[in-house]
Amino acid sequence: MADSTAAQSVPQLIAAVDGSASSYHAVAWAAVEAVLRRRRLHILTSVALPGDFGPGRTLSDTDVEWMRRDGERILTEAGRIARAAVPGEELALTTEVSFDLLIPMLIDRSRRVETLVVGSRGLGAFQRGMLGSMSTTVTRHAHCPVAVIHDFSGITPEWTDKPVVVGVDGIGNSVLAIELAFEEASLRKVGLTAVHTWSDVTGLDIPLADWYAMLESEQVLLAEQLAG
Repeated sequence: MADSTAAQSVPQLIAAVDGSASSYHAVAWAAVEAVLRRRRLHILTSVALPGDFGPGRTLSDTDVEWMRRDGERILTEAGRIARAAVPGEELALTTEVSFDLLIPMLIDRSRRVETLVVGSRGLGAFQRGMLGSMSTTVTRHAHCPVAVIHDFSGITPEWTDKPVVVGVDGIGNSVLAIELAFEEASLRKVGLTAVHTWSDVTGLDIPLADWYAMLESEQVLLAEQLAG
């Protein structure tokens, strides 16, 4: 189901919702991001039952219709929240109720979208979204950036004006994270702080001169990671 049409060629952001407050926070964040990036926001919810719901369990047409309507109810509220997050802005928005299991569906779609957006907590282990465990799995296996949005009091000028922070550990994944962080900071016109930590691992038995040498080495590593 879709409440607006948008060119399928436009890279989209997908926000997954399950009716929980956490997922609605994710939708609000995703709407702001979509407007900043001039992208279409696609909100989806899955009404698929867990695989271990019960042996031989079959659904009647009435069950299926009730599940579909419940999914549409969740999407209606999510759409309202998305538009309220960007008042006065033009938001390209589509929505979808799916009977596919949420985690494999999101991982598959991550091959074709810019960003997946999910909440940090869902409705619980037995209910539809299981967003808490889902967010962990999706962040590990997705083929695109994943934004896990924690609960917050609302989108305000103070919230949107805060700087971006990126962790730098010197490996290949850091390069991608740094590129994304610079892009996000540029879009929001805010500052960027790069954080790099290090340890000698073995404790405090290293001579002071060696500590200074390690510090200098780690500063060089950070500078090299940011140079591009």
